[in-house]
Amino acid sequence: MSQVDVINHKEYKNPTGTSVYGKFSNHIDQASISSKGLYLYGWAFADGIDISKDEYVTKEIVLTNEKGAEVQRIKANNIFNQAFADAYSGPYQYARYKQTIDISSLPIGTYTLEIQLDATDYSNTAMLQSNYAIDSGEYQIGNKVYRIYNSGKGTSLKLEVSTVKAGNQQNHVDKAEFNSKGLYFYGWSFIENLDMSNNNHVKKTIIFKNSHDEEVKREIVDNVFHQGFAEAYSAPYQYARYEKTIDVSSLAVGTYTLDIETTVSGLSKVSNLKSNYAIDSGEYQIGNKVYRIYNS
Repeated sequence: MSQVDVINHKEYKNPTGTSVYGKFSNHIDQASISSKGLYLYGWAFADGIDISKDEYVTKEIVLTNEKGAEVQRIKANNIFNQAFADAYSGPYQYARYKQTIDISSLPIGTYTLEIQLDATDYSNTAMLQSNYAIDSGEYQIGNKVYRIYNSGKGTSLKLEVSTVKAGNQQNHVDKAEFNSKGLYFYGWSFIENLDMSNNNHVKKTIIFKNSHDEEVKREIVDNVFHQGFAEAYSAPYQYARYEKTIDVSSLAVGTYTLDIETTVSGLSKVSNLKSNYAIDSGEYQIGNKVYRIYNS
């Protein structure tokens, strides 16, 4: 069975001073990132320390930032594994553990992971390591990108948190037509690479500008959930679609340009409202005004 030995381990004597405990070892079998957070599965024990019962041992995963300050600590879940104890010929039945850690609140940066082992008359902390080469690849949660990795077999793990690089805004109008209530739009808009899977994080606004390029009206549209759209783009664009009927009765006579502003988790981009189709509603009368929506 593979093993990582902590080179700079400490020795701890029990209260009677009659025995000396040996090296503290740990290893990560699996480190991955999902929508739930950072998942870790591994083991940790110290030679001669009895962890044959769950209540004898506590393990905590500690995250420290680039300045060495502790930013997060969470207790791991002990796992009984008799085969592990048999393989090491010791009372290590609860050496194994697993835990999923919520990392969504971590600021941008690179974090070092440590494991603290507490047992009867014993406490020690070491860098979280793996005998395997670990690299989760980049995983996006919200508008952050996460990666857990090490530099190769037998090296410590690092957690990297970075921001998503927002791409261009894309938009398209499927339908634009008038009815007695006003101007109806149905379409979609997204910012490349950003997470639009949460309705509360997405806002889209249609903006009317007059011939002097002055804004005269803006209307927030209604987001529409569409899983098929997200799957078509293989991206978290579940709330890219929208629809809205806008009251245009107060607009003065003239020709207006329409823009759409898309905001995702506080980041906004604006572009001309456009369609991949040829759009022409024809003339529609509301009161004493005649309206027409079209593109070239």
